[in-house]
Amino acid sequence: MNAFMERKVLFGIGDFKAVYRQLQANPLTEIVACRPDGHWLRYTGKAVFETDPRYAEAVLASAPQLRDIYNEKTGYKMAMFHLEDATAVVIPIMGKGEDLL
Repeated sequence: MNAFMERKVLFGIGDFKAVYRQLQANPLTEIVACRPDGHWLRYTGKAVFETDPRYAEAVLASAPQLRDIYNEKTGYKMAMFHLEDATAVVIPIMGKGEDLL
């Protein structure tokens, strides 16, 4: 299964982290990033966790060093999620934002 073929932007997070528990309790979230030129990206929506283990397996296959963290010995698992009912906006330092979705 190719996650990109499903047109989802996927995020991975350790199931042992506080932010994982926070997203489970309140899945409404916003991810913000800033480009070097000062433009902001705001990606807002509801975190929906994937139940198919092939998503996490695909990530671990592409970044094998993560298997040092996420394995049977540690008991840690990588939880994968995407945002539903999402909006994405690029906002310049001055001016109006541009919707991306």
